[in-house]
Amino acid sequence: MGIKFDPEKCHGCKYCELACSAKHEKIFNPSKARLTVICRYNKGSITVRGHICIQCKICMKICPTDAIEFTDGHMTLDEDKCIACGECATKCPQKCIAMTDVKALICDTCEGDPECVKFCPHGALTY
Repeated sequence: MGIKFDPEKCHGCKYCELACSAKHEKIFNPSKARLTVICRYNKGSITVRGHICIQCKICMKICPTDAIEFTDGHMTLDEDKCIACGECATKCPQKCIAMTDVKALICDTCEGDPECVKFCPHGALTY
């Protein structure tokens, strides 16, 4: 189980990114979100692509310090083990892992109650 993204319903408002960063980092800053929505406007139409964790576990397998685990249906990051090397972000096929100077920002689906889904006004995200 994970978060599903429907680009046909997405309007590019980025409320999901704001909700995610507020929940995890206590700041409204899309660059600190654990998902990314990319919008491109072209001649009156919008193209939307969502970079949402699909729980493929590649980040977990590639992590050199075993800081990432999959527990109870969601990814978890042990911040004490994370050395912010960026390997997980580099190898993530969805390109949804952001990095800070001290840790990786990995989607944990808010432990089963994802804020991004709650705050999506158009139903583009489901859990």
